[in-house]
Amino acid sequence: MVTKSTTSFQETAPKFYKAEGCNFCGGSGYSGRTGVFEVLTVTEGIRKLIAAGASGQEVRARPP
Repeated sequence: MVTKSTTSFQETAPKFYKAEGCNFCGGSGYSGRTGVFEVLTVTEGIRKLIAAGASGQEVRARPP
């Protein structure tokens, strides 16, 4: 007998950090930092997945 796996992968909430300033950076905490960004082009297929409540993992698994 074959059973369907009920294992689900839950995404963990991202951890956010607050910048601490100093006299050198004018209190902003961002002097000399480089931003790293990810861009997702929302296609019609991805839009449907989001509307259906798909997880981030399911959206990533969708072929381009």
